[in-house]
Formats: sequence, C-alpha cells, structure tokens
Amino acid sequence: MHLVQDKNNFKCQCDICKSIKIDPHNITNYNRDKYQKESFLLYCICAAGKTASIQALKLNSFLEGITKPFSYIKDLVKSQELYTYLVKSKLGQYKRIEKSFENVLDFNLDCVSVDELVRVKGIGPKTARFFVMHSRKGEKVATLDVHILKWLSEQGVENVPLQTPQNEVTYKRLETEFLERAKKMGKSPAELDLEIWKKKAKKGLTSSRV
Repeated sequence: MHLVQDKNNFKCQCDICKSIKIDPHNITNYNRDKYQKESFLLYCICAAGKTASIQALKLNSFLEGITKPFSYIKDLVKSQELYTYLVKSKLGQYKRIEKSFENVLDFNLDCVSVDELVRVKGIGPKTARFFVMHSRKGEKVATLDVHILKWLSEQGVENVPLQTPQNEVTYKRLETEFLERAKKMGKSPAELDLEIWKKKAKKGLTSSRV
C-alpha cells in the first residue's frame, strides 16, 4: 500500500494546514496547539546543523497539506515510506532524521523534558533546549549555537568555544552566563535568543541555530 493515496486522509480541506507551517523568523510561540508543537519539534530536528530558513521550506514541503504531522509520519512508518518521502523533500541527513522522527512520535509535547529529548538519537542538548525555550513560557534554558557563542564572547565571557560544547559542565557554565545577561537586560531567554539570531540573519550568517 502506497501512502500517496492515503496521504489524503491527513490533508486539510480548509486553511488549517497553514498554521503548522514554520517561519524561522517567528519561532517563539507559547500558544501552539498539539499539531503545531508536532510540526515545531520536527523542524527542530531537521534544522540541527543546517540553514534554518532552507530547512523550514523543505519541512513545509514535506508537510504540505498535512494537519496531523505525527499521525502522518506514523502512517509513513507503517508503510515503510518515511525515508522515501524525506528524500523527496530533500531534507538531508535522512537516516538521522528518520530515526529521530520515529522516536519522538509518542512524546507528550506539553511536558516532555530536555533530558527525555536528548535521549533520542539525533537530538542534542542545543536542539532539545531550542524546542523547550520557544514553546514554553518561562523556561530558563539557552540554545548555545554559533551565534549565541559568538555573542557571549563579544560580551567578554572567557573560554567560549566556536562550536556547541558537548561537555555538560561547559554547556551549563555558558548557559548560566547567557541567562544572567538576559535577566539583566530584562528579556526572556527566548527573546534574547531570537534578537541575536535576527541580527545575524540580516548579515546572512544564519548557518545553524538548532
């Protein structure tokens, strides 16, 4: 059985499907519904290590006309066509994305923790925090991508690596530095994160943020 026909079961008959599309310039949303959160987590997985704007377009293509992303992917998994459809959408890193997609389908995205997310192969500490930061108000986390790290270095923070630290002690040290500065500036972590990213976007430097 091919999902080309079954995909119609998930297609929107109105404009609802537009609400799950990702706009990388407007990421923070604390009022996402169940399906918007599903789409956002998929975006976080796809954008890891990639150009955010390009991956958003490709994911939107993958989910074109779909209102229930996880249900759609479960059906693709069942018919063994997930990999094929990822390739058609040119998302890249197909094996990683395929496995990550398969392993998040049973999460309750209202309360899934950073620790639970990072246990999924293909989701690192930065990606997990990115999802939580931009989907839940008041979360005290930092997504230490190259842009945030460069900003921290410009702020005078010492021993800042060029890439996201994989060592938990280093990550938490720099996360604390970011959170303290956000607090002093009267901004939420999500607001400061997006502000820094948008400034880099204007300069064409948005290589990866997840």
